[in-house]
Order: sequence, then C-alpha cells, then structure tokens
Amino acid sequence: MRQLRHPNVVTYFGMMGSDPPGLVMQLGAGGSLSGFLRSAKARLSDSFYSWSVALRIATDIASGMAYLHRRSLIHRDLKPGNVLLIRPVEVLSASGTCACVCDFGISRLYSATMTKASGTPMYLAPEAFSVSYTEKVDVWSFGLILAELLTRLCPVSEVVSSFRGISAIPMMFEDGYRPHMPLTMPSALSHLVAACTAAKPEKRPSFEQVVVELEAAAKAVDTYPSFRAVMQE
Repeated sequence: MRQLRHPNVVTYFGMMGSDPPGLVMQLGAGGSLSGFLRSAKARLSDSFYSWSVALRIATDIASGMAYLHRRSLIHRDLKPGNVLLIRPVEVLSASGTCACVCDFGISRLYSATMTKASGTPMYLAPEAFSVSYTEKVDVWSFGLILAELLTRLCPVSEVVSSFRGISAIPMMFEDGYRPHMPLTMPSALSHLVAACTAAKPEKRPSFEQVVVELEAAAKAVDTYPSFRAVMQE
C-alpha cells in the first residue's frame, strides 16, 4: 500500500506499535464520507453542500479508483465509509482535492478466480457473490455511492427497512431494483448512475469514462435545479 501514490488514494506511511500494530496514514480532517452524508450538515442547507461539491467528491473517488484499476487492483469494498474527506466539511469546495479512497483490507490484484462475496453487502455488485467477476464490481459500488451523493439518501434504504433486510439485497438487485432518482434529477447524472449499475458488468463504464462524464456534468451545474427542489420531489 505504501507504493500507492495518488491525490485521491489515501497515503499510508507505515506501521507503529506492536500490541497490536497500527497503521500510520494520511489525516482525513473531514472524517468519512459516510459520517458526513448522515450528518445534519449534509441535509440542512445548501450552504454546506451543493451540486458542485457533490460532483467534486464523486470525481475524486472516480479518479482514485481509475488509478487503482490501472494498477490492476480491485478495491472490492468501495463504500462511503471507505472514503475520507480531506478537509472539514465547512471548507469543502468544487476546487482542490476533497476526498480520497481508503481501506484496502480486502483489495487484491485482478485474477480469473476471485473470492466470493467480499465487501459490504449493501454496496456489492450482484456478480460479486460468484467467483467470476472483474474490476467492474467497483464501478457498481461507485454507482450506489454516486446515487447517495446526489440524493443524500442511502441507495438501498427501501430494502434495508423492509422485512427482507440486508440479506435480500443481492436478490433485489438481480430482480431489477435500483436506487430511486427524482424525476427532476439532471438526466446526465441519472444516466450515469444507471450506467454504473448496469446488470451486465461489461455495460458499465470504466472509471476513466466516469471521470469524463462527471467533469462534463460539473460544467453544467448552473443549469441544474437546487438540491432542495430535487429533494422535495
């Protein structure tokens, strides 16, 4: 992990202590993306959160993942809890590095045979429950994170709150369930979420393609409705 060097991949400096040993890594002053999205600040007003900030965070994640995939490394547990915000949420902006990918505990180099069902069930691609899958499982996970960034809602909240629970998530996705996207959501963003969570892995874009789409979307934010308007739908 110490060999990984990218602005959007957390920097690991080494180990310290011995009982048990601990990792020394880059500080994420803003905490995890999961913690922020579930905080009051992410929901109360657009002064803390905007299309531009959401797209900046998403682009950072996609850029970090593109770097990992170029090195044939599959994360396998990409989720908001494994994304660090580099700066406190009060000073996040549409420019500069906002986020980096972290926690490579179950990451591995791509192989024709992979470990079955590694990762967090809520963000796992359906094919990850087999032993034949590719780096596109990370793209699926990113699609769910993107949906959460854009709606501020857990992408599988309807499933988790149902009587079927988390264990039913893979089957629900195989049956066609996808995160709800408001009708007023800019079409480019809704289409990107849909592409990343395509049922067939080969239909999902690469992270390089995702970055291009996100950067194009960021240039059009002045034409988007307000977050509050979208959330009230």
